[in-house]
Amino acid sequence: MSAKKAFTVLMLMVLCLLPIKDTIAAPIVDNSIAQDGPPVTEVSTGIAPTTLNRSGISSLSGSNVTFDPTAGGDSCYAPGAPQTLCFKSETYSPDWEYSYNNWIKFPSDWIVSNVNVQGTPVCDSGGTWGAFDWSFQTSPYEINVYHPRYHASSGDHCLATYCVDVTPAANANPAGISWYFDGDGYASVPHNPCSSDGYTPASQSTCDEMVNPLAEVPVCGPQVVLTPAVIETSGCHGDSQSHTLTILNITGTDATFDITYNKDFPGDLWGPDQITLADGVSADFDVILDPHLCAEDADYLATVSVSDGTYSDETTINYKVISEIHEWQQIPTNPIALMDNVLAGYDGKVWSLIGYGGSTGVSTYDPALDTWTVIPASAPPWGTSSYPRSGCQVGNEVFIYGDAAGAYTGLWSYNMDTNTWTSETPGGTPPPYAGIWAPAWVADTSSGVCYMTGGATTPGGGNLTSIYVYDTNANAWLTALPAFTSVRDFHAAFLYTRPSDSHKLLCLAGGNNGSDMSSTQCFDFSVGMWNVENADLGALPGTSWGMGYTQRQTPDGEQLWMVGGVYNTALTNQTWYYDVTTSAWMDGGILESVPVYRTAAVTLDDTVYHIGGSTGSFSYTGLSDKRLEYFCPACEIPGFTKQASEVALPGQTIHYSISVDPMVKDTALVYDFLPNSVEYVPGSLTVSPDIGTYDYDSTERVIWWYNGPILAKGNGWIPAEKSGTSSTTAITTHSAALAEVTSATPTDYAIEMVLWDQPLSTVNQAAIVNQEFSDIPVYSSFLADDFTVTTPWMVNSIFIPGNGWNGFTTLLNASALTFMIYQDNAGIPAGDPSGGGQLPIWVYTLSPTDPQITITDGTGGFPSNTQLTLDVPVLLPTGHYWLIFYPTMPVSSGGQFGRQPADTANLYTASFINPGGGFGFGSNWLPWTVVGLSQTDMAFRIEGTEIPSIQIEFDASASAPNQVIWNYAYLEYGSYVVSADDSTFTGYGTYLPMTIK
Repeated sequence: MSAKKAFTVLMLMVLCLLPIKDTIAAPIVDNSIAQDGPPVTEVSTGIAPTTLNRSGISSLSGSNVTFDPTAGGDSCYAPGAPQTLCFKSETYSPDWEYSYNNWIKFPSDWIVSNVNVQGTPVCDSGGTWGAFDWSFQTSPYEINVYHPRYHASSGDHCLATYCVDVTPAANANPAGISWYFDGDGYASVPHNPCSSDGYTPASQSTCDEMVNPLAEVPVCGPQVVLTPAVIETSGCHGDSQSHTLTILNITGTDATFDITYNKDFPGDLWGPDQITLADGVSADFDVILDPHLCAEDADYLATVSVSDGTYSDETTINYKVISEIHEWQQIPTNPIALMDNVLAGYDGKVWSLIGYGGSTGVSTYDPALDTWTVIPASAPPWGTSSYPRSGCQVGNEVFIYGDAAGAYTGLWSYNMDTNTWTSETPGGTPPPYAGIWAPAWVADTSSGVCYMTGGATTPGGGNLTSIYVYDTNANAWLTALPAFTSVRDFHAAFLYTRPSDSHKLLCLAGGNNGSDMSSTQCFDFSVGMWNVENADLGALPGTSWGMGYTQRQTPDGEQLWMVGGVYNTALTNQTWYYDVTTSAWMDGGILESVPVYRTAAVTLDDTVYHIGGSTGSFSYTGLSDKRLEYFCPACEIPGFTKQASEVALPGQTIHYSISVDPMVKDTALVYDFLPNSVEYVPGSLTVSPDIGTYDYDSTERVIWWYNGPILAKGNGWIPAEKSGTSSTTAITTHSAALAEVTSATPTDYAIEMVLWDQPLSTVNQAAIVNQEFSDIPVYSSFLADDFTVTTPWMVNSIFIPGNGWNGFTTLLNASALTFMIYQDNAGIPAGDPSGGGQLPIWVYTLSPTDPQITITDGTGGFPSNTQLTLDVPVLLPTGHYWLIFYPTMPVSSGGQFGRQPADTANLYTASFINPGGGFGFGSNWLPWTVVGLSQTDMAFRIEGTEIPSIQIEFDASASAPNQVIWNYAYLEYGSYVVSADDSTFTGYGTYLPMTIK
């Protein structure tokens, strides 16, 4: 190596070491943390990253990663089984290239738990190696192996073997593993060779050589594999949940697999009975767990087994049924990944404003739609990443202060109503620093005053004890509060009123002053001074810095939340909250996403959200979670009574009547064992109304009535496609002008009573697209409107008016008509016809020529109105539901069909969804007014009868005199058994007739 090259290498190594050693008093979690347990992600030192001045000539041509079972790991992958897979990582350089990182990406449903170097890395021509470490690029399947290799000469070749502890899921055979190398970026290319699929990790330079194949891992066989092997889940009693399982056939031949289900919880467990697969092919199927509303809170076990008679496998479901939910749930990932980020809660949305990341701009999360939206032209004027770390929200504005890294200085605000960034010029005496590193802001929303606490004058550990006060109403800096005791940055700040004495407190918690901190300290506004450390909140459960923080009001009092961060020197996804009512720190559970720090939290509508942060060093992320605090529906056991004839002499009939009032909402079993002194009268058993199944078992001498699963949950329905082939026919969202009215054809198909009626509008009869387009699924669109059931319904008939255009002639051209009912999910259907969200609680798909279907002319003169008259009525429990109806029909030969408005204004606005996104409205439920309607309801009618209670009646003949015959009936409802009884007196014996003279 030349002297110039050697000097450059030496300086490069010095520069690389500076930020993580002795140059600054900064929070440090060293890269040398042991990886002998679950991986601890690399944590930065709390300073902004510096671009190093690398030099030299370079190329990594021919580098590759290959699967190497000879290194001591497994020779194939077994879906669902933890195992070790080893890979050779080889780099070649004809011109002294340095390679710093090697990314390896497994399939997204594989779970990596650890990475190790196997053996001693080598270079053929004297090259050297740096220290080994690894972290997640995307947890749990995409890893970044940091293991620098310095090729020493022209033509050097370096080799390391990495063994990865991983739990695979079912995948292709073989499974392809992507890889990518990060070179020093100078002189000749390639600097970033990757696998032949072009894989490039986020925020890295584009792959510039993709000639070598993916690392391929074969699947173990012959066998059938059902994954995942174990599911850990919990949920409310009475709330069904769906889990997707994957069956993989690697038996060596085509096979049909029987699927069996077993459970020990009261309720239902169901899915398909059989699946046929070609060899080497996998298929997904859904399994539904539907616990009884009155299932006791407990840990239950369910199993799903598949077998072709020779090979078999099983999934175990550990199912915890609960009455309350207190846990974190991952939500969609923010498209703008940021760390040191600022959040706000406003206008029913979570706002992600600014931070350090690959792009800038404001994004919002809408909980009702479960979607993120990037606001156009929302980047700040400085247009580059920055490190504000926290901000102060008052109303529709958020205030931040310069971050000491130089991207921006002084006080800035963002107006969420106007999408405007403003450089504020407040009065008063500003802080003496143009930027402050990692302070913690907190707002007094009642007065409009913001407090900026602590921080540092330069990037690194905290060196300030200041409290700067900004009045948003006066746009002025006020007199600073007295300094607190211990310097700190990357801490939490809270403002609350202590219940015991109504003193307002400003409290600081945790942070970093060159070492991790666990202390807290509060300023008492009533006495105008700081209390001693830990006097008010106590010490934290452990040292903590870089956390997100927020406050939440509950019916039981206020909670002060800390989310993620570096906890006891390790990156964590643990959360904590201080319960103001009980004066104690409480375990807040584990974020569902990943361990994260330099992150943010916010409260919206009393729900705590975590957004973004870093998964290690400057690996910013958009992963997000929300805290679920939910009380499940209460178990309501119906009234259960029994009546018997008061007196019946031997040979006479005893009439028995059993009442279940109100009608059960879930699966129920009633049984009545007849006493020995009575005999059942054949044919006397009746149930009113005539629902469920019932009979008399002469062997067991028992009357029984069983009300099975309330609703049919499948009926052959297949979710609608949302991508695929295309058509040249133009597709539109609606028929003619949205105010067009024609003469409506009278429709009167009432069979019994009308349960819900939203008649066709008299002012607007335009049709809105509502069709599964079999030839252009990206435009398939569906409409839904809601209704409520206050007394259980027996639904006999559903009427849907509609119209057609764009070549439509008749609904008889449809291949299928589908009716669906979904539960309500905060103002939108809980799922959609493409299979998104929860499954429908009832779905019925049938041909338009089925005898249960009557199609008549609609307002456009076409056969487009549909009446469903059910052969077997549907029992619908009390609740809030959404009705969907759609035809499956190609636009090329059937034209377009749509549903029409009503003039009523019941409940929520009707909803529109285009799962494939072809119309440009996104792929989530939206109010159907997005297409220009002013009416909020859609026309439909539901007919049938109300079912307030069930009466079970039968007769038995008495056979013994001089007795009181007791008869007992039982109701099994969930985990509970309820009894009812009554008695009949059979007289005092036999009396002969007497003659009186």
